[in-house]
Amino acid sequence: MDSGKTSRHIDSNTALYGLVGRPLAHTLGPRMHNAAFAAVGLNALYLAFETRDIAGAVTGARALNLQGLSVTLPYKTSVMEFLDQVDEMARKIGAVNTIARRGDLLVGFNTDAYGALKALETCLDPGALRGMPCLIVGAGGAARALGFTLARNQAALAVSNRSRERGERLAKELDCPFLAEQEAWEFGADLLVNATPVGMHPLADTCPVPDHVLRKGLVVMDLVYNPRDTLLLQKARARGCRTVSGLDMFIFQGAEQFRLWTGLEPPLEVMKTAVLEAINLTHRALVAAALADGRSRIIDPLLCEDTMHTVNGLRTLGVPVDLREGEIIVQGTGGRFPARSDPWDQLPLPVGRIGAGVRTTPSHWCPKDA
Repeated sequence: MDSGKTSRHIDSNTALYGLVGRPLAHTLGPRMHNAAFAAVGLNALYLAFETRDIAGAVTGARALNLQGLSVTLPYKTSVMEFLDQVDEMARKIGAVNTIARRGDLLVGFNTDAYGALKALETCLDPGALRGMPCLIVGAGGAARALGFTLARNQAALAVSNRSRERGERLAKELDCPFLAEQEAWEFGADLLVNATPVGMHPLADTCPVPDHVLRKGLVVMDLVYNPRDTLLLQKARARGCRTVSGLDMFIFQGAEQFRLWTGLEPPLEVMKTAVLEAINLTHRALVAAALADGRSRIIDPLLCEDTMHTVNGLRTLGVPVDLREGEIIVQGTGGRFPARSDPWDQLPLPVGRIGAGVRTTPSHWCPKDA
């Protein structure tokens, strides 16, 4: 099986799937699902449909015989009224992130809950959630999905949220206490989950949890997956916590979507590889732009820890790199880095956790006018 690079023939029999939401510029869904379709030999295609009209999107999907849809923000709740049926768990959670065609019917499911549980299982033993003190920070759709999953596994839940009204409403539905911010940090959780957008690109330098809460042995899960390695996860690891990435949840929930749509076992490793390759594309584009002549624009970059190591490394080498909303501007060197007085082997060139970074040798180190 490959990672989705195999060319395919699109014809009148190609089954169409897609993603609806807004905005969708940074989505990894098309790469992940198209890689999965190619790996199992399905004549199928997955596209992103950014829309401001969820009712019209569902009507269009029905009329054009789409076989399935992923649903993301801001429509996970509002989409429910336009479906023929909603799965019992999705209705209980109050959010749908997956639509599957069943004959002439469009049926809503929630795979976020499944994805969250599978991601936690990479860090926790089966049954470990029973009685475990768990703090959920946030009260949106992802928090709801995770909350019902943890409640079903008999965790000892508490909810904290900046908006007290929304937080108290979710806590009531989960039959657990709502904690104001200071109370939350004193709760003594063994599992802490960030289900807020705090720490997400472009605000990747923010952390939703104070450092003193991150004690050794605490399990910290961040549902943010862009950047893949959030500031919260970095701080948690540095203080001896066990960490679970939102990227794992994203891949597992996508795998369950694939199963619901096709009835087939998802090629999990292929899907994971496709997502990681998509992240590395930005890294490679940055290096290519730095070596090119003139000014380059990288549109809709995917920013993660390793991408930022590359950006900082290029800046260390004197390459102008400008991060903007939705793009990165790089002033190329033509393969010749600006002259510096520093010895090349003493420069602090950062390297990411999976080895992505900027490495140089003396042969690369020459003035522009040489």
